[in-house]
Amino acid sequence: QLEPRICHGDLICMKLGVVVPRYPFGGAERQAMGLVECCASKGGCDCLLVSLDGGASHNNVLDLGVDILVASAEGRVLRLLKRGVATLRVFCRLRRLKFTHLVFYNHLFLPLLLLLKFFTRTKVVFSVRENSSLCRRFWFVKIARICDGLYTNTPVVQDYYLARGVDCELFLNS
Repeated sequence: QLEPRICHGDLICMKLGVVVPRYPFGGAERQAMGLVECCASKGGCDCLLVSLDGGASHNNVLDLGVDILVASAEGRVLRLLKRGVATLRVFCRLRRLKFTHLVFYNHLFLPLLLLLKFFTRTKVVFSVRENSSLCRRFWFVKIARICDGLYTNTPVVQDYYLARGVDCELFLNS
């Protein structure tokens, strides 16, 4: 089910994963599922919503069973350590699944994004979902340059990145 396949003659279909911390959860996850369902309905690619810890039982959802949020961990240091271990577990699982493209929208995934860019051939797309001080930090802009694609739903964020020479597409919510 998850291996790349040959379609349309000798073209290899894209295998797209949209990664969310937990499904079902909220509005962003519902938007991600909409993207997955739209891609899946058009054909020509395998498209899955990758839920790290959701127990979802939807056809287009792959649940990896890893809690990257670790909200139950007491103390900031312990939570960061547990997130680091969880990130490595997710990286290993995603690498085995051999996605051609992965879409991330949560800043929790930035370390995972870097691991994938440096140690796999996976194309990585990141969505900057809000106009916050985090997305304006120097290191965040550096990471944005490494991505194979960057998009936002906020015109101010798009303008900020374009002014710094980073291609950033605008997708307004409809």
